[in-house]
Amino acid sequence: ATGEEPPAHLSALTPGTGATATASGATWTACAARESKVDAVAAIRVDDHRRAVAELGAWMALVVLLALLAAAAAVRAALRPSMRELSRLTEWADALAASSGSTGRAPAPAATHAEVHRLATALGTLVDRLLDALARERAQSAHIAHELRTPLAALRADVEMLPASSAEPGARMRGDIARLDRVIEAILVLSAPPTAGSARDVVNVADAARTAAPPGVDVRAPDEALVAADARLVDLALANLIENAEKHADGARAMEVRREG
Repeated sequence: ATGEEPPAHLSALTPGTGATATASGATWTACAARESKVDAVAAIRVDDHRRAVAELGAWMALVVLLALLAAAAAVRAALRPSMRELSRLTEWADALAASSGSTGRAPAPAATHAEVHRLATALGTLVDRLLDALARERAQSAHIAHELRTPLAALRADVEMLPASSAEPGARMRGDIARLDRVIEAILVLSAPPTAGSARDVVNVADAARTAAPPGVDVRAPDEALVAADARLVDLALANLIENAEKHADGARAMEVRREG
């Protein structure tokens, strides 16, 4: 065989059989058949065929890969505007949560995609309902606190008019009145809507503790213990801590403020 002709032994194939042979770097496939008592052997060279199939497979794989990359790019481009709108909606929600409803709410960012627009509208409606409910609860709490102050003032006036023989019960009643007054003040503080930026006020807790400490209490505190908080809530927390200490600290006369972190 010279590579252009099939190997000679393929011509000896038995009819009804086939074989593959390689000679001089060429691969041949042959089969034998019998027709009218005549044996015939057909052989074809398959090197080029196999090479063509391999090349075709490689090109098809490349085309599929390019198609997938193009589809991914198209999907990304189509989703990019929606993702930007969702990012703006997320930033709006974060800003709204940080404001605590102190200044109402900014309108939800505009959206051109129907799904994002529906989501923004639904969130805006929900937030409005929550803010309305919170405002009603704050108003009711403030109204109750103000109503309690009137009989409490009258009770304080009555206690001040008690005879000297009732000094001990009068002192107890004055203490109870002062405690009720602090409770009412706490209700008013907590029911008042936060002012813009109040949660970001810088409060020196050490100075607040020295101001809130009862007479004769030794306050051990650094010069500064700064926190970002609402000053009204800090004062309220200190008042509650001092009241609890007076009840349960067995006459302790020192208060320590420590700063950590």
